Amino acid sequence: MKQIKTHPGIILGMLAIISVITSMVDAQEPASFESVKAGLFDTLETAIGTWTPELGKTIVNHKHAKSGQHCLQLTGGTQTSVTLRTADGVDTSGNLTFWAERWTSRSPFSFRIEKRTGANWKEIFNGDKEVRVGRAFLSHVTVPLNDTSITQLRFTVTSPPNTGILIDDIRVAPSQPQKIISVERVPFSLPARIGRDASPLLKLKVETTGTLNPIALTALKATLNGTTDRSDVTSMGVHRTGSNSQFRPGESVAQMDTTGFRNGPFELSCGESSCQLADGANYFWITGRIRKDADIDHRVGVACKQVAFSNGQTITLDANPSVQRMAVAVRQGGDDGVHTYRIPGLATTTKGTLIGVYDIRHRSGGDLPGDIDVGMSRSTDGGQTWEPM
Repeated sequence: MKQIKTHPGIILGMLAIISVITSMVDAQEPASFESVKAGLFDTLETAIGTWTPELGKTIVNHKHAKSGQHCLQLTGGTQTSVTLRTADGVDTSGNLTFWAERWTSRSPFSFRIEKRTGANWKEIFNGDKEVRVGRAFLSHVTVPLNDTSITQLRFTVTSPPNTGILIDDIRVAPSQPQKIISVERVPFSLPARIGRDASPLLKLKVETTGTLNPIALTALKATLNGTTDRSDVTSMGVHRTGSNSQFRPGESVAQMDTTGFRNGPFELSCGESSCQLADGANYFWITGRIRKDADIDHRVGVACKQVAFSNGQTITLDANPSVQRMAVAVRQGGDDGVHTYRIPGLATTTKGTLIGVYDIRHRSGGDLPGDIDVGMSRSTDGGQTWEPM
C-alpha cells in the first residue's frame, strides 16, 4: 500500500500531548450528518434511515463531532426523543454502534434506546452509566440488535435543559462472518517523549466488516529503520485503542525488550483474546520506551513490514518508516502535587536559554474561578534538561 510521507515538527512536550468524514455509500455505512444544515429539523435522511424528532429538541450540532464537522444532539430537558426508521436494505441482524458524549455531569441523566418490531416498542439499551462526560466522544457504544424484524429505533434522553447527549458515526452492522478489508499505516506526527513508558511511533488502521467469527491480530513484523541511535530505544510494545483513532497509553497488548533485535527485524506477538477485531475501524500502535539520557536531537523510527492475523492471513505493507522527533516532558499532571499544567508558552533569551511558562492548576484542569498560578521552567542546554519549577 502506498504510503504518505510525513513531515514531523519540533514540539516541546511540556504537557501531556493531546493528541473521515464518512460517506453514504450503502446502507451499512455510518450515518453522516455532514451535508445537513445545522440546527433543528423535521426529518433527516441518512444512509441508514430517516430520523424524526418526537419529543423535546433534537438538532444537528455543527460545533462538535467525532468525525467531520456535524453530529446529532438530543438536547435534554424533561424528555427528548428521536426515532430512526431504518432504510430499505439495512440489515439489523448484527449490532448498532455509535460514538457518544454525555453533555453534562449534572443529574438527572438517563439515556435509553428502544426497538420497534410490529406495533411494540422494547428497551434494548440503558446508557445511564455507559456514556461518559468529556469533550472527545469518549464512549463507543455497541448495542446488539440480532433481530431482522426491527423497523424503527428510538433514542431518548432526560437531562438538565440544553445539555443532553451527542451521538455520531452511527452504524448498523449485519451479522456476517468477519473479513479484513484493509490494513494501512496512518501518518501522524507526535514526538517520542524521553523516559515515558510508551511513546507512539507508528499507527496502523485495520478495517473490517462483519461480527461473526471475529478475527484477531496476532503479530507485527517491524524494524527500527529511521532511528538515529537504536540504543535510544529500550523496549517496544503494541497498544490498541479500538475504534478510537487517538492514542491512549494504558492499553498495552504486547511488550518486549529491544536488546536482541536493535540491528535487525523483530516480531511483536499479541494474544488473540486481547487483539480481537471489531466491525469497522481498529487502531493499533507500535510504541517504544526512550531511555532517559537520549539526545533530544535524535529521531526514532519504526517500519512495519507485515501484519499477521488469527485466520492465517498476512498482509505486507510498504516498509517506509514512521519517524518521530524526541521531546522532554517538562511538566506533567501530578508533578509537585499539581493536578494539571496547561497553556504553555516558550521563549528563547539572547543567550539561548529556553524559558517555558504555563498555568499551574492546583486542584483541577478547569478554567477560572480556580486555584491557579503561573509557573516557569528554565533550560540552558537547548531543552535537554530543565531546572526545577
